[in-house]
Amino acid sequence: MGEAVAGMYHVGIIASDYEQAVWFYHNMLGLTIYKESYSEKRKARKLQMYCGKSYVIELFVPEHCESCRVESGYMRTCVNHISFLVSDVGAMLDRMKRNHIETEGVNLDMETGKRYGFCYGPDGVKIELYER
Repeated sequence: MGEAVAGMYHVGIIASDYEQAVWFYHNMLGLTIYKESYSEKRKARKLQMYCGKSYVIELFVPEHCESCRVESGYMRTCVNHISFLVSDVGAMLDRMKRNHIETEGVNLDMETGKRYGFCYGPDGVKIELYER
């Protein structure tokens, strides 16, 4: 149900809560955890996540998130909007609502005739779920 397919590649996200971010991207969006490592450049845990064989996200959790945020100029996230193609937008949003994740209703794109909706991931990243 609601298998995620990358709508944007090589997205870097800086999260403040490792477990919450992993839970959201792995359990809610269905991304596969490929590899964990450490980024010396960011002084952060680095998690690479994939969907199928497509590379999707690098998730960083800094050792000292507040100081890292100030020094790097980032507001916790490198991006504030990510798009994913899904097979069933309504089912994905319903699943998230059941897990107390803030969502916006399903809309219809008049130009393409496809449905889309939004939810908000950890640290306020806006995630668009678009019907494939």
